[in-house]
Amino acid sequence: MIIIIASDGKTEILRILTTRLHNTIRMPEGSHGKQFIIKAAFLKHMDDDLLFGAEQTLSMPLTSEDFFKRLRD
Repeated sequence: MIIIIASDGKTEILRILTTRLHNTIRMPEGSHGKQFIIKAAFLKHMDDDLLFGAEQTLSMPLTSEDFFKRLRD
């Protein structure tokens, strides 16, 4: 189980229950320049209780396009 939450701690961005590891997760439009909290639980069986490890914080960097758009605004 992978869960990504906005930095407000309430808004859920993504929730995936999968049987394989993910290398690439597509974030929604407008995510650049914001912080997110990532939680992951590794299950032996789909019916196991979710035991999340330590939360990690992720910052999505601004792209060059985002940066110049902010300069114009």
